[in-house]
Amino acid sequence: MRNADASGGIEHLRLRDRILDRATIFAVGLVLAATVGSLVGVLTAASVPSAVGYALIVFGAVWLLSAGLSGGGYAIGGVGKGVSRYTYLMGDGNEALLDELREGYNRLDKDPIAFWQAIGGILYIAIGFIVIVTTS
Repeated sequence: MRNADASGGIEHLRLRDRILDRATIFAVGLVLAATVGSLVGVLTAASVPSAVGYALIVFGAVWLLSAGLSGGGYAIGGVGKGVSRYTYLMGDGNEALLDELREGYNRLDKDPIAFWQAIGGILYIAIGFIVIVTTS
């Protein structure tokens, strides 16, 4: 979560200021995965706990993929569909920008949201495995 400060810039909130938001999003995901898994378990021949466990694993995989996309810079708009920033700059012949990119002057900021998405994805997968193993 980011807030605009008085100068119009962006300030990053400390972890204790945003942990409640992260925990709420994680809890909503748990409820959503349990709901989807329960529906699949009721509508198919699978047991409900197994379906919930597999739904949690799928949610975890999606969270890990989304963390990789946003943390790696692939979800940043403006470059084009399926074109990396490096390829985009090479195509235009912007040698000065390429030199800055190589030197590290033109790097993107770290994305703490991607880190917490990856942690959430790992937790979803772990909880899913625990549910499957304990109910089988």
